[in-house]
This record gives sequence, C-alpha cells and structure tokens, in this order.
Amino acid sequence: MKRKLLLGIASTILALNVNAQVSDVSITVTPQIGYNWFDNKSTVENGTMYGLQAGFGFGKVIELRGIWERSLDLKQNFGKYESDIKNLFPTFNLESRSIKVNRYGGEFKTNLPIGGFSPYLILGTGVQNFETKLASGIKYKNENLYGSGGLGFKISLGERTTLNFEGRGLVYNMNPGSLLYNEGGSSAFDDYINNTNNSTMYNWSAMAGLQFYLGGRTNSDMDALDRAYLNRFSGGLSGTKLTLSPAGSYINFNSKSAYNDTYLLGGIVGLDFSHYAGLQGYYYRATTDEKIQFEFDNLEIYGADFVGKLNVPRGIVPYISVGGGYLNVRDNYKGRSIVNNSGVVTGNMIAKSGYFAKGGVGVSIPFSKYVEIFGSANLMYTMQNQSADVADLQSSNQLYQHSMYTTGLRVKIGKNANTDKAVDKALDRRFEGERTEYDARIAALEQELKEGYKNNDTEKVMSVMQEKKTVDSVNKSSSTKQAQIRLTPAELESLIEKVLNGVDKKSELSVEDRLERIEQLLMMSGQPQQVVIGMDRTTVPVMQQAPNEELLRELKKLKLDLEEQKRNNAVQPVKDTTIILQNSNDQPSNNQGTNTVVKSTYDPSISNLPVGYTPYIGVNFGDLTSFNIGVRRYYDFQNTKIKFAPEAYLAIGNTLGFGISANGILPFATNVNGFTPYGGLGLGAHYLGSDFTFSTNVLGGVAYQLGNGKFTADYTIRGAFRNNQLAIGYRYSF
Repeated sequence: MKRKLLLGIASTILALNVNAQVSDVSITVTPQIGYNWFDNKSTVENGTMYGLQAGFGFGKVIELRGIWERSLDLKQNFGKYESDIKNLFPTFNLESRSIKVNRYGGEFKTNLPIGGFSPYLILGTGVQNFETKLASGIKYKNENLYGSGGLGFKISLGERTTLNFEGRGLVYNMNPGSLLYNEGGSSAFDDYINNTNNSTMYNWSAMAGLQFYLGGRTNSDMDALDRAYLNRFSGGLSGTKLTLSPAGSYINFNSKSAYNDTYLLGGIVGLDFSHYAGLQGYYYRATTDEKIQFEFDNLEIYGADFVGKLNVPRGIVPYISVGGGYLNVRDNYKGRSIVNNSGVVTGNMIAKSGYFAKGGVGVSIPFSKYVEIFGSANLMYTMQNQSADVADLQSSNQLYQHSMYTTGLRVKIGKNANTDKAVDKALDRRFEGERTEYDARIAALEQELKEGYKNNDTEKVMSVMQEKKTVDSVNKSSSTKQAQIRLTPAELESLIEKVLNGVDKKSELSVEDRLERIEQLLMMSGQPQQVVIGMDRTTVPVMQQAPNEELLRELKKLKLDLEEQKRNNAVQPVKDTTIILQNSNDQPSNNQGTNTVVKSTYDPSISNLPVGYTPYIGVNFGDLTSFNIGVRRYYDFQNTKIKFAPEAYLAIGNTLGFGISANGILPFATNVNGFTPYGGLGLGAHYLGSDFTFSTNVLGGVAYQLGNGKFTADYTIRGAFRNNQLAIGYRYSF
C-alpha cells in the first residue's frame, strides 16, 4: 500500500508542468524554510532556519538573488569540549545557553531544463554570524565569511509560481572555541580559546521555498512571430552578440591599502547570450600621476564579470554586474606614500599582487543598435594581506573595500533581427489547411497579378484580384462554417509590401505613393468589371464589393501618422489593436464574405524611444578654457513632452578633458514660426583641468527648424557656474 502511495505521489509530481520560469526580466521572491546540520566543532545543535530570497531573473536560465536566513530556537551542545575543558579546568562549568544564527549574502541560480524535469544549480557567498546570550544577558558574537553551493529542482504550481526543493552545503573558517566564552571565566580559559587553531567547518541544509515570479512573460504570451518582433523592437539584433568596448576607469583605493588612487585605460570584450544576460572580460592598465594620459604605471587589473540587464537595449538600460579578477603589481611599482606626523614622506608602502572581487550597478544608453555608451560604479574587495591564501579568509575584517568607476563606448556585433522569415512561416501555418484545394489556381493568378503590376495594368490587376476572391469564395462555400483570417498588423503590412514590391522596385515609389495606390485600388473595387471566373476562363460581368471603409480609414490614419513622424522626427510605439474588417457590404452570408480580424499579440512599446542626435561644437570657460566637441542623443518618454538627453563631449585646451551627462529637456510651444525654446536639468561627471567632479547641469536654448533637422544654440551651467558652455549644433535623425 505504501509503495503504491509513493508511486502515485511521484507520478503526480512528474506530471506537473515544471517549466514555469518566465521570459525577459523578472523579479523573484521566495519565502523559505529548512533544516540545518551544523558542524559538530561549532557547538551549535542541528535545527530549523527560515528566511527570504529575492532578486532578478534574466530570461529562463539565470537568476541572481540575495538571501537572508535566521535560526529558530537553536541551542548549544558542547559535546567533547565539555569533557576536555573539565580535564583542563576542573572547577569550570559551561553555562547552558541559546544561540542565534543569521546569514545574508548573494547567489547565482542556473536553471537546467532537462525534458520535463527542471533541476537547478546554486553558487554563492555571504556572511554568517553566531550570537550567544548568557543567562545574565551578556552577548558574544562571532562572524565569518562563507561560500555555498548546491542543487535543487522546482515544481510548477502555476505560470508564475514554483515549489522549490534544494540542498546546500556551506564551507567557512572559524575558531572552534570562539563560541565557548563564558561569564566569569578565567584568563587561562580565555587564553585557551584564543589559541585554538582556526578550523574549516561545513554546514549542510535542506530547504523548501515557494517562489513567485513578478513581471516578465510567461510561455503562453509569445509565439515565434512575437519573438521575432521582440528582437526587432528590442535593439534590432538577435541571438548571441559580441561586444567590444574601449573604456576607462578610476579606482579610489582604501587609504589603508598600499595601492595609489589611479585612472586606468583598457578594454572589454563580451558575449551577450540574450538581451538580458552576458559575460565580459576586461583588461586595464593604470596611468601615472593620477591623470588621464598615455603614460602608464606598473599596475594592471584583469578579470571577468557576469552582467544582468534590467531592460531591452532600446532605451536606457540599467544593469547589475558581479565578478572578480586579479590585480597585478609589476616590478618597480611604487605603493602609497608613508607620511609621518609632520607630513614628511618617509617611504612607500609595499604593494603585492592578489585577487579581488567586485560588484555594482551601471547604465547603458544606445546611440544606435550597434553603438552605446555606458557607465558603472562598483565596490571592489581585496585581502589586507594579499600574500595570504583566499581559502584562509575568516571574516570581513580581513578585507579592504575600494570604489571603482568605469565609462566607455560599446560596439555590438550580431545578427540583424529578421522578421520576414517569421511572418512567412506564420502565414504558411495559418493557411496550410486551405491551400491544398486551390494552390494551383492561386499560383496561376499570382503570376498574372505579378505581370499586371509589372506592366502597370491596373484593370488586369483588379480583374485577377476579383477572380482570386471568387475562387476563395467558391472554396469556402463548401464549408459549413464561416471562415476567418486572423492577421497581425505585421502580417498585413508584409502582405501589402510583398504585393507592391513586384512593381515598385522599378518605379521607386515612396511610402506615400504606395499608400495612395492601395487606396485607389480599394476605391476602384466598387466599379463594375469584366472578370474571368473558373478554370474554363468564362468571362462574366461582376459588381465588385464595396470599398472597405474601415481599411480606408486606417490607411488615412497611417498617412497622417507618417506626416506627423516627419514633422517630429519621432518613432511612435505600436499599440495592441484589434480591428475587424468586413468585406461583404457589412452583411455577410453563410457562403459569401470573409471577416478579416487584425489582431496584435505583442506590444513593443518601450518607455523611451530614440528620436534624434545633436552633434555640437562650443566653448567652455571655468576650470578649463577649451573648445568642446560633443553629441546629444534624444529619447521621447511616452505621455510626456520631456525628452531624455544623454550627452558626451571632448574638451580640447591646454590639457584634454571630457564629460558625460544625463539631462531631462522640456521644449516650450511658441507662436513664433519655426522656433522652439527649451530648458533642462541634469547630472554629469566631468574631467576639466585636474579634477574629476560630479555636478548638476542647468541648460537653456532655442531650436530653429532648418531643412529636415533643427539648428540649436544653448548655454549650459555645470556645477553652479564652475564651468559654462556655449554651443551650437544641428539635430537630425537617421
């Protein structure tokens, strides 16, 4: 009976849909509870711990999450220590006490879909602390760094909920006697504890958690066509992409470390496996005298990062990076100066090579689908004693914390997103059941249609189109159900484009000309025509169907949108729409007429869209008198007139300078034809003269319509008049 029950439970679990991981970027929240087996040298009894995991999912495979765990009513068990201490200190008694254990850290979770089973791997690190409380109220604390790894699997409870089971092992270094301090203990007992050698300890745990996915797309949200258009509207590239980035960094080393604060120049090579996750390797070489120049010091760093992006590469993309590497000190590197109490330099500290870990946040801003600028801020950790073994780390007190800032230009190399093939496949699937009965006749009609377009013979085109409709109608009359053709706007657009391409490649008609031609054909469909019907080529007069007023209205709206786009140089997002077009005098019968349902299943609207560039030249006066060459990139925010305008410039003076900024710009409507004043606020990082500063930006100017773009002139105040820029430019789109 028990065997049958277990088999039934197992089969039920395996029958569940275990692939509930959502696509795109998601937020994950997982309350959890589990049982922990502590190393017997730690004196902590085995028991229950509970906690919370929260983080981000980057597609279906990778998750990055923070974890917090806390013990529930744990006690100490002194075991062999009690008898050992009795032998050494016969009059000493260990006091019974409770103990609290807290853990907090971060983990990678990598999902491994294997058929109908979804296991995953976890790898992480963090801080674990023990707190003991004596009867008198005195508390003793012990903290250590840990590394963790484990294996789990998940069971779906819905599209956005999974039940997770996982086993995890922790390894850490701790003094075995550090939790034995006792009130009223002797100095000899304290010496015994302090002289106990550090020991590597291992904890094991089995956890269960309920994971919720917030945001992202579930498996049922998208088909192949949607994914193709997602790539098209998400930066224009698909698949794995190679990235190349010339970059510069600044590291503010801990004042107690032996390294000098420095600028570094170098590069980054990366692989983006999707729009949301990738790996990158980097190399930087320090410059001399804490200046941006091409004279290099004997210090270099190299390493690798995981990068998780929180948006598609269409607008502003915040991202998270976690990684590490090696800080290499070459021969003849002079470490940080040693200064005595009188301010006199007495020598240099000895700097040693060693490993580092780092993590931080950044933002990238695309200029095009191939080029973007980026900037990031990271915390960087090195060991105080770089000669020590990383495996000997015990607590965070053995680490130095540094700050690292990076900026650069990223070039992406990848495959263009091609929606034509996806549209063709989608159409093939939708018409596959109907095509077998009249493929031969349709092929012949399409050939005649192509010849008609080639010869610009509108009457023949309309005749063939009418016969095609008749063939379709005869085919559908044999069915008891009224047929419907369901097309997305992308598919309808593709059909129209393919029909017109046959003749328009030679005539080079504009988009407006093509729209007018379609409109004329629709209007002509209301005229009596002599058409050929059937395989016997019988010619009979047929009154064609009334023009489709709904489609005409949509075409007129599209033309107005194109005109508005030209005026504003803006790209408007496509919205979800459902349009039902009826082509049988608004009264379809069972045997005649077809409803065309045009429905979009994917909304590619993005919070901000690129609408233009403004390269400019100007002069700067303040910390540095210079000639500035720069560029602004404009993005429209939906439902607001404010434009986001990232900016970068190079300052050429007695010394070279540069700056990057993020501005919000608001244009103002006026009655003066052609002129548009604007104002804005922002933040920027600037290197002008000898200082690297972060400052506010206040700007104002005017734009004048000139040709297809706008001439601009503006004044920018940086850092409360610390630096001032007068600039002229020309805004355009491409």
